[in-house]
Amino acid sequence: MNREIKFRAWDKEIKVMRNHEYLFNPGSSSNYQNPFSRSDIKLMQYTGLKDTTGKELYEDDLFEDKDGDILRCWIDDGVMLAGGTNKEWDNYLTSTEVMKIVGNIYEKPIKKLW
Repeated sequence: MNREIKFRAWDKEIKVMRNHEYLFNPGSSSNYQNPFSRSDIKLMQYTGLKDTTGKELYEDDLFEDKDGDILRCWIDDGVMLAGGTNKEWDNYLTSTEVMKIVGNIYEKPIKKLW
């Protein structure tokens, strides 16, 4: 599977989500830092999957599956996984499971999911 490699990041200090362009385009800023070496952000990789509305799925996103359960997505050693309260952890994630992205663990946490 070929997929676009891109990231977004949760800015821990000001509590906002930063997109790929913000992270990897130094522009005219003299304060640019490599995103992979920063401790003030949490990087999340794009999975290559989209929900039924076309929204991109990233690590730490929460999504509704075809059974109506809310699951969390993460990547471990290059493998996309999902789990939640009603599903076994470490399920391999496929595009047919992602019905609707409902948030992420930083902006819209759902208790007792992990």
